[in-house]
Amino acid sequence: MMSDRPGVVVTGAAGGIGRAVVARLATDWDVVAVDRSDEVFTLAGPHVTTLTGDVSDRTTHERAAAMTRNLRGWVNNAAVQLPGSAGTVTEADARRQLEVNVLGTMWGCTAAVGGMASGGAIVSISSIHAVLGFTGAFAYAATKGAVVALARQVAVEYGPRGIRSNSVLPGAIDTPMCSQEWASATDPAAARAADEGLHLMHRMGTPDEVAAVVAFLLADDSSLINGQQIIADGGATARPPL
Repeated sequence: MMSDRPGVVVTGAAGGIGRAVVARLATDWDVVAVDRSDEVFTLAGPHVTTLTGDVSDRTTHERAAAMTRNLRGWVNNAAVQLPGSAGTVTEADARRQLEVNVLGTMWGCTAAVGGMASGGAIVSISSIHAVLGFTGAFAYAATKGAVVALARQVAVEYGPRGIRSNSVLPGAIDTPMCSQEWASATDPAAARAADEGLHLMHRMGTPDEVAAVVAFLLADDSSLINGQQIIADGGATARPPL
């Protein structure tokens, strides 16, 4: 990309939140959109370059950083959620979630701090699973808690270099991942209603609402926010357990 606009990498770009983030940022940034799915190619445009690759592979992030001119932002959004409690989770499912959600975030942060010559901002997408327990999310919860810790650690170590790092913890967001979960439930309508009921507004959040938070955390308007976990959950964590 030959442009004076700041550059940003977005992983997990072909998913619901990823697509919304890419669309939001492309108005002001040159975006490198990364995903393992060929669906990422549909995002290509005047200010969006695409890259296919598995985020659990460190070289994917290195390639993305090399494609980005004037790297000032990085969004670690790629994630997988596979059901399983402590007594039922398979080793394969646990390892895959650790590889994508934790190692993928780690390698993203590594590439970001290595490529940000004049400071910048990193946003890592976690989940309210990091602060609340939900049945059947044993490994997923562990990975999302790790994302919060990683974001904070990067802020502490690289804040003096002008690099900010924060995490975003969405609640129930209407994405294809959620749709797949509802479809696999015994009663899909009840499963969706339960997710909607988590929020005080009794509605699902939208990918665009999460993208707005991400855009703010990347922008200079949030220059004093560093090492924080920003919860965007419609108030789900504000009330006592039901």
